[in-house]
Amino acid sequence: MNRKEKRGITLLALAITIIIILLLAAIAIQMALGENGLIAKAEKSKRDNAKSELFDVATMKFSSMSIDDVVDKTDTLNFATLYNSKDFKDRYEIKDDNIYDKGIKENIISKSEFEENFRDKFRMVGKETQKPLVNPINNNSTELTGVGERGAEITVTINGVEKKTTVDNSGNWRVHIGIQTVGTEIKIIQKSGGKVESIETKVVVQKEKLPRVAVNPIYNTSTAVEGNGVPGATVKVIDNHGNEKTALISSTGQFSVGISNIIEDTIISVLQTMNDKEDSDIETIVVQKGKGTQPTVNPVDSDDTNISGTGVAGSTIIARIDGVGEYRATINNSGNWAISIPVQQQGKIIRITQEQPRRTPSDEVVISVVKAPEPLANPHINTLYNDHHQITGRGEPGATIVVRIDGAGELRTTVDGAGNWYIATEVFLNIPGGRGVHVRQEKAGRPNSPETHITLLAGISRNPEITYKEGTNYDESKHVIELRGKGIPGSRIIVGMEVPGKNMWPFMPNEHTVNVDGSGNWIFKIEHNQTGYSLYTVYVRQIETGKHSSATLNTQVYARLIQHTFGPGFGSAHGRRRIR
Repeated sequence: MNRKEKRGITLLALAITIIIILLLAAIAIQMALGENGLIAKAEKSKRDNAKSELFDVATMKFSSMSIDDVVDKTDTLNFATLYNSKDFKDRYEIKDDNIYDKGIKENIISKSEFEENFRDKFRMVGKETQKPLVNPINNNSTELTGVGERGAEITVTINGVEKKTTVDNSGNWRVHIGIQTVGTEIKIIQKSGGKVESIETKVVVQKEKLPRVAVNPIYNTSTAVEGNGVPGATVKVIDNHGNEKTALISSTGQFSVGISNIIEDTIISVLQTMNDKEDSDIETIVVQKGKGTQPTVNPVDSDDTNISGTGVAGSTIIARIDGVGEYRATINNSGNWAISIPVQQQGKIIRITQEQPRRTPSDEVVISVVKAPEPLANPHINTLYNDHHQITGRGEPGATIVVRIDGAGELRTTVDGAGNWYIATEVFLNIPGGRGVHVRQEKAGRPNSPETHITLLAGISRNPEITYKEGTNYDESKHVIELRGKGIPGSRIIVGMEVPGKNMWPFMPNEHTVNVDGSGNWIFKIEHNQTGYSLYTVYVRQIETGKHSSATLNTQVYARLIQHTFGPGFGSAHGRRRIR
């Protein structure tokens, strides 16, 4: 039993010993072969030494090339010259874009890493050309452009093909490259005289990106999202709830996408898309409260006691008068409004705004109180008789003449360019005496003239007719002188007879009256008993009712008169007479 226990202890000790030995071996191997092992460290040290020697060789060679460039103006200060030099080829070789050290027979550094790190070391001596600036390029570009050192050479490499250009005096350069496919890599190097060429710059051809759309402001009262974009592109309008609408941009670059019931502060996103082009960046618009429309305001003068105009029915009009106060009114259903105000002096400023539901107040309408126009002067009315067929006069050209006749209404006419006016009054012929005739003058923008009352004058009666012919009016046998004629029915005929130098009958009136009958006829007769032949002057005039006497018509009567003996009762040597 004891022997078995001793043997078990020995085997356990042996196992433990073996495990310890294996662990120590693993550690040794790790130290020798791991990433940080002795062998790895040795290899790294070998490569680091090789890199350091490479940089020394390159530095010495570039220094030599710099001197050659200055002295010989060979312009050889570039990596291509270094790689082709004997100093480099004796020890190194370019393999798969790596630098291969012939001594240690390993790739010690990538070509791009070497060039980049070498520039950092060489920059200290001021011999490095700066990287050129290169503008982005897309699949529709035909030129590559950028900015560089003036006079420097730009080398552009596309798929192994080189194109060269020179930076101009403004620092700009461009190279025609033709259209390139999306994803094409383009390399650009800049080389300035006496300096090492720049670090290689790379650009990749991108899909052409559409520009942002230009969007007009959007209000809660708007019915469409409108703006400008690329003709033929599709515009997308998306609200903050994800609702999307699209529309095609017109050939003129304009678009309009209908919206409705848009709420203030809603965020609207707008972008444009097109085949073979990258979508534009999103233009974000926040919906604003719409501004009210301006009302119309009629002019106000220094005599007015109200302001008036038009606007949106149901909206509120606010009028502010400097130094006076604020006045409000509601626009009626017809779109009209009026506000009573005190009379204001000429030059007073009045500011009017309109407030509409769901909108900010409108922009102010600013008016200045103007001087009240002078009232129109009284029109001139020509003398008016009660038998006239028209009323005439003078006034202000363009003004309206209003004739009002009591009990008979109004008539209107316009003053012509020469200042004359007339109104035909055929319907008002024979205006009864005492009826009023009133005339005023009106013109837009001017107070009416005062109303002038016209006193109608009696008209002049028309001349009567005398049908007497010499030799036919005297009846010798009857000693009668007779006159006949025509007149206005109902008027009076005044007849007078004279002997040259004296009255025919001094003891009797010189004028006699007869009436015109209903047929318009009148007759005048006189009997006498005088003798001899005499030449008589006879005059006749007519008087119509309500008118002045007509003009006097004269005619001459030549008659043979027989001498008579006067009987009792005549009392005069001139005899007696009888009027018929």
